[in-house]
Parts: sequence; structure tokens; C-alpha cells
Amino acid sequence: LSNNKDGRYGGAEVKLFLLSEALRGLGYEIFFITNKFVGQFNKKDNNWLKKGLSNNYKGKRFQSKIQFFVNIYNSWRELSYVDADAYFQRAPGAMTGIIALFCKMKGKSFFYMVASSQDVDRSYIKNTGMKNQVLYKYGLRNADCIFVQTKDFKKLLYNNHKLESYFIRDGIHIPKKIKLYHEKIYITFIGGMRPVKNPEIFISLAKKIPNSKFLMIGGPLANQKKYYSTI
Repeated sequence: LSNNKDGRYGGAEVKLFLLSEALRGLGYEIFFITNKFVGQFNKKDNNWLKKGLSNNYKGKRFQSKIQFFVNIYNSWRELSYVDADAYFQRAPGAMTGIIALFCKMKGKSFFYMVASSQDVDRSYIKNTGMKNQVLYKYGLRNADCIFVQTKDFKKLLYNNHKLESYFIRDGIHIPKKIKLYHEKIYITFIGGMRPVKNPEIFISLAKKIPNSKFLMIGGPLANQKKYYSTI
């Protein structure tokens, strides 16, 4: 949205952006709420406008009791400012519950999109703090609809949370100019270097097939640089 290299983003953000482009093509007005600005598409110059709402996000979200409530206030203000009919959110966290509560109180629709196995196999709930845990559970149970990207996620969500969901395959834009190689060069891993992605399995595979070229593409999360360096 900023059209620069500042900040970090992963698959959840990319997929929401692609979804927004498709919905915008159908005539819907799209907003993005980030921790720095609200983005609104400007049809005149075919670009995203950034509407700054001063807040206190400093990159260390939910680090203290005071900061936690400041973040809720800022998020609520941005949600109110947009005043959309429907709100989409992807990936687990306290924000899932905050948006769900906002939509319930304001009569809006809330759609949650499962981002990975940790959303549905209870590993996120087991490994996060109490506030995130409670708010995420609340958000899941109060979503108007939950979307999953694999059939396995659909089963896990029901088995672990007794919640129904809709399975929709991920969609991507395929570039028109693609250079085709008759001979494959690399076996490739593309993704964030995070434990949930299990990059160690790819490294183990490379050791077992020494005659092939293995290539890893991906960056670290801000709080997992040590893990990234290890990989």
C-alpha cells in the first residue's frame, strides 16, 4: 500500500490484498486498516491514499496493560472511521476478538480467514498469552463466517473448536510474461522463516538429495531474528 520497502509483510497480507483487488474489480469500496494508517483506494490516480490517524503503535504491541488498552482504543477508532459494511481479518490474535466485538456492537459483518495450521490445531492458543487467547477464541466464535484454505483446516477447526467453515482455494495473479525453463534448476522453499513453516524439514530434505540444488527464499519476523539466523 505504501509502495515502498518499509515494514514487513507475509502471506496473510498479500492474500488480503489480492482479495481486495478482486472485490474492487466488482465495484466494492475497499479500505485497509494497518498499525500506521488507513488505506483507501483513489480511483483518480489509481493509487492508495494513506489517511493518518495518530496512534501510539511503536512496534511493541500489547507489551503492557496500559499499552494493551491504548491499542484497543486506537483500533476501535480506526474501525469506526472506516465504517464499512464488512470487515475481513486473517491470522490469529487479540485483534480477531476486538474486530468481532466491534462488528457485533455496530451491526457489521465479520469474516475471519484462517492463515495457517496454528489457527485451528490449538497450537496458537497453547503458546500465546491469556489476553490473546481469550480474544482470539471470542473472535472465532463470533465470526459471521470463517474461511479456510485447505480441507484439512476445515476438519481441524471443527474437531478442535466445533465450528463450521467454508473451504475456498487461494487465488493468485499469474504474470503474463513467464520465462519457461525446460530443465528445472532449483527445488525451492518460499515463505517466512518461522517455526510454523517448518523450514528445518526442507534443510533435512536437501541433505538427503545432495545432487540437487536447493534454494530458500524468505525473511524473519521482527521478534524471531535469532531463529532466522539459525536457519
